Amino acid sequence: MPLKPFFSRIGGKTLLCQRIVNNFFPNNYTELNYIELFAGGLSVLFYKEKSKNEIINDLDQDIYNLFTDLLFINNNDINEFDFTSDKSTFERLKNEEYSSTLFKERFYRNMYITFNSYCSCRRVFYPNERKLTRLKENLE
Repeated sequence: MPLKPFFSRIGGKTLLCQRIVNNFFPNNYTELNYIELFAGGLSVLFYKEKSKNEIINDLDQDIYNLFTDLLFINNNDINEFDFTSDKSTFERLKNEEYSSTLFKERFYRNMYITFNSYCSCRRVFYPNERKLTRLKENLE
């Protein structure tokens, strides 16, 4: 069963991913390299079968970092984070500089901003604490 993206993005492909994957080469693309040019929530990557090599790309460095940092995160880490919606926390984290070597802190910052913004646009505060459920399910 394919994974579902754990956050949405404006212009996301969740509803189109099956149609997109059906247009891939008819041969065994699992032996090919797959490059996701506009990563966003990675709907297509999560939907398709695993490829030999998978490369994600996005102009937004925070989006890239989310998926890179996810490799080092587990459910215990997630349970330590406080994702309670709060506008002042959102604004502080959105404007905060952070160390690129602190993956847990960077992951928390990026997920908090994403979870608590309108359509995960990461610019406008919009409280939504239910998004955390899908992240925990996917980590399992």
